[in-house]
Amino acid sequence: EVAAEEAALEEEESPHDFSATLTGVSDYVFRGISQTQEDPAFQASVDYAHASGFYAGIWGSSVDFTAEDTLPEDEDGADVEIDYYVGFASDINDTFSYDVSGVYYTYPGANDGIDYDYPELIGKLTGWGWATFTLGYSWDTFNSGETSFYYNFGGEWGLPWELTLDSSIGYYDLDSVFDESYVDWQIGLSRSFGFLDVGAHYYDTNSDGELIYGDLADSRFVLTLGFSRRGFYYACADERLAQFLESHERAFAHFGGHTREHL
Repeated sequence: EVAAEEAALEEEESPHDFSATLTGVSDYVFRGISQTQEDPAFQASVDYAHASGFYAGIWGSSVDFTAEDTLPEDEDGADVEIDYYVGFASDINDTFSYDVSGVYYTYPGANDGIDYDYPELIGKLTGWGWATFTLGYSWDTFNSGETSFYYNFGGEWGLPWELTLDSSIGYYDLDSVFDESYVDWQIGLSRSFGFLDVGAHYYDTNSDGELIYGDLADSRFVLTLGFSRRGFYYACADERLAQFLESHERAFAHFGGHTREHL
């Protein structure tokens, strides 16, 4: 009887999933380059995912693209980055899965005459549960009207004490934008404590990265503290006890658990 009730709840489980994150980092690093003049950043996201594989979301972070000694009249006014994205992810077979998405990077508040907003298409192929190859393509990189490609290969492995080790190496082809391209890599450890996610990562680029971005491409350690929540929503016809208990059972089933006994 219990198994039958659990199966019925799973069949009626909502296909919609909502989540949100709030994160603090000691430095916002994007493809090996500091986006905050090596200063801390606060980040947040809100995401929606459907059981079909479709997803969409908004991600934001504080940024700072101008050095501390920049004259006020030379500031760009870009203090915030807000990214909008939609995508679709699904399994190919038991070994491989894919994820394709479109991202639009925006920098609201930038001064008149300054526009960094640009689009990018990103494709990911994941295999064997640990390896991921990523390809990014933009036809208007940094709003320059020029194309760029980003190639990245990375992996993620579970370790004792519930630690996760991840590492990746990437190549950013910016020849059309800066007449230069560079290599970036990173390695780090992370662990979840309930709703809290803690991580420490090392980032670096080759000398070509420093030719383009100077000290912002130097090697660095970054600490991360994140808070994540997932939401479950179920409309009830009334506020009677039976509806109250059923809502809790559905919530447990949605998050992969089940109710043995109501106390």
